[in-house]
Amino acid sequence: MKKLFPILSLIVCFSLLISSCNLPLGGASPTPVEDIVGTAAAQTVQALSTQIAETSKPPQPQKPTNTLAPNAPTDTPQPTDTSEPTMTFTNVPPTVTIGPLDKLGNVKDVTYPDGTVVDPGTTFTKTWQLTNAGTTSWGPGYSIVFFNGDAMSSSATVPITATVPPNGTVNVSVTLTAPSTAKSYTGFYKIRNAGGVIFGWGSNADQAFWVKITVGSPTSTVFAVTSVDTSVNDSNKTTSSCPFKFTWTAVIEVNKAGTITYHWDRSDGTSGSSTDLDFSAAGTKTVTDSWKDSTWVAGNTYHLWERIYIEDPNHQSFPKVNVTLKCT
Repeated sequence: MKKLFPILSLIVCFSLLISSCNLPLGGASPTPVEDIVGTAAAQTVQALSTQIAETSKPPQPQKPTNTLAPNAPTDTPQPTDTSEPTMTFTNVPPTVTIGPLDKLGNVKDVTYPDGTVVDPGTTFTKTWQLTNAGTTSWGPGYSIVFFNGDAMSSSATVPITATVPPNGTVNVSVTLTAPSTAKSYTGFYKIRNAGGVIFGWGSNADQAFWVKITVGSPTSTVFAVTSVDTSVNDSNKTTSSCPFKFTWTAVIEVNKAGTITYHWDRSDGTSGSSTDLDFSAAGTKTVTDSWKDSTWVAGNTYHLWERIYIEDPNHQSFPKVNVTLKCT
């Protein structure tokens, strides 16, 4: 403001000088000099006052120029949530899976594998080895039952006489008669428990097991071992004369002339040598094997078994025959 005062004084003096040079010499009544000078001075003072006022105003914040496209979203600062997050825990009960009480597991053909050719009208015995895959023992009241398919004169039910714990096995047999017409026949079976519930194998314990044969003429019969019946001279021996010698006997039956190859398997993991056995016709032959081991000594009890394995033509093992030896 102090810097502008000399300038204002100079402008006022300059205005007075110009006004004095333009005074009229005569004519109409002139405007009084004091009015002219006063008016000019007032206008000058007003202009300078306005300039001074504008200059003395504090600077105003500039409005930012919006360079975004119309309707473009703008970033608006969001309040910061400094509170701790809330965590929610849900107690989920464990899943409990209860397996079936009765279920059939592995099924093996002991006699008459699938597709065995049988002469028309021939009576034969089909044997399976069944595994208990359930959680309860099989015993009195359990039986195998014909389910559907070709009955081939099968009994409606065959009792399971042995007690079979979970994971245990049992051999069951049915006696059948081959029909007279040459073709393939299949009969299906399941197990019935003491409460009358019928079950089988598979994920839902509802699948049947079966016997499947082909009936043909005697000239078209495929050579096969149809059964093996094994026994032992003493199944439960207590003696002071250890080691004791056991002798197993196997009666092997075939359906026609041919040669089989077999060996004996033992509970200690060893196997006998392969042996050929010739048949001149359908029928049976008897073979034996003896086992006496020097490691069987006094003060011990031994649980042993042997069984026949048919290498050719069936490629299958037949049931184990167990013995118990107590050396005193």
